[in-house]
Amino acid sequence: MKKTWLWIDTMRRGPSSGPPLIERVIRIMNSDCHTAKVALIGHGNTLRYILATENLKVGDLVKTSNEIPKNPGKFFPCYSSYFLSMQSFF
Repeated sequence: MKKTWLWIDTMRRGPSSGPPLIERVIRIMNSDCHTAKVALIGHGNTLRYILATENLKVGDLVKTSNEIPKNPGKFFPCYSSYFLSMQSFF
């Protein structure tokens, strides 16, 4: 039985500064060698395969960036000091 091997881009490296790389989902398919679905995405002349999420559809835009955004949620500065004080009990 012949299987189709797809080279999946697991690193998904984007630009380190500036706007994120925006790619469009061209096709979603089942892979012979993976239990997950695989999406073919492209930008300009570049095409690559990524693992598709459950809600990913053809025509969706995927943004890739190396920058880590700030968390807009609540921040508890006493969180780490609480666990440091708990270590003395163990």
